[in-house]
Amino acid sequence: MNSASSDHAVPRGPMPSCAPSAHTADFVVIGAGPAALACALWRARHGRVFVVRPEKASSQTDAAWIEAVPTRTIAELVALGIHPHDLGVREFVHTRAIAWRSPEPEIMDTYPAAHLERPALEHALLALAERHRRIDFVPHDALASWSQAGPTRAGSGTYIIDASGRRALTATRVHRPRRPWIARTFAVECDPRRGVAPLMVAALPNGYLYRAAGARSTTVGVVGRGSMLAGSGRDVCLRLLDSTARWAVVDLAARAWRSIGSRPASLQWAEFDNTVAIGDAAFARDALSSQGLACSLADARYAAHVANDHDRQALAERSRLACESHAAALLRMAREQWCNTGLWRYYQAELGALQAAVRGMPLRAADEAPRRHERSDLTFTSSIEARRQRRPLEPGTPVSSDRA
Repeated sequence: MNSASSDHAVPRGPMPSCAPSAHTADFVVIGAGPAALACALWRARHGRVFVVRPEKASSQTDAAWIEAVPTRTIAELVALGIHPHDLGVREFVHTRAIAWRSPEPEIMDTYPAAHLERPALEHALLALAERHRRIDFVPHDALASWSQAGPTRAGSGTYIIDASGRRALTATRVHRPRRPWIARTFAVECDPRRGVAPLMVAALPNGYLYRAAGARSTTVGVVGRGSMLAGSGRDVCLRLLDSTARWAVVDLAARAWRSIGSRPASLQWAEFDNTVAIGDAAFARDALSSQGLACSLADARYAAHVANDHDRQALAERSRLACESHAAALLRMAREQWCNTGLWRYYQAELGALQAAVRGMPLRAADEAPRRHERSDLTFTSSIEARRQRRPLEPGTPVSSDRA
């Protein structure tokens, strides 16, 4: 990758400048995903909120899409009125199986995590938002009524919150790798009577594999570039069976792999002038972190309490610090994987360039911004957490067995 990654940032023009409409709201939230809806629900406890649906709102409509979140995220969802059982959560997982520094997997003790169904979460949040008397949904063309080329406020007491995901609709500039890695995901049905298998991650010469099991289905993601992503679900499965990641998929070989889409998986971050950005709009984490959803929901609660420009600047600085920390952790991870291939070296160069670009951003209210941003998203490789103890996989020990 070319080290001058920031030179290839995508420029964004200002939002259309129009006279404000008669709408006056505490918050205008752009987006239809979990971060947008959670932010609207938190803020609606204190005032009126308008939610602007993007013209092409993306949503994971397949119930097989599984994501791992920490217990604190489940607690926040309960506080919003969502029961874990409605998200397919039946138990907490306390281990992970990782093959990163070597082809052989290790079982790692970790903090409890829940494997939830992402579409069920989106549907639950949307149902709550549509019933809330202080939340109004408006079409995308209404955004021009609030957008201003200058100040953040679109009206008296109003802030625009961009939670539009990787599209970052109000960003002035978006930074991403020249050739981002792609995550192709598959759904595999499992026996709901069995326990939930741990999260699994395996480095491969041309990318990596992750596997997240829920109560009723398993999501298998193959991340990278090139031929490893091509073909049907069966083709991908056969390639993985012939690779060092065989241990992670061998129990799924006899089942149907149904493709549920492809998406960018690499780090991306954006710059904003006139809006408060949260979630993937502010910066999209690499899929390797397995923390994108949890961090986006945490952003949503922070943003719901923005009351002045000082708060806005502090939130922007928090996001910048988290992005820098994430990039550093990713770069360390990329250097630690056992596959010393050209594609991985290319990936490391691109990460280094993005990290340098983030560090080059001017500080905003740095002396006032919260410094306790989240620690490395790559929690399964952290060497500083005393509770985590690695133990090699004993020969003959079933990592996944029949617990998809």
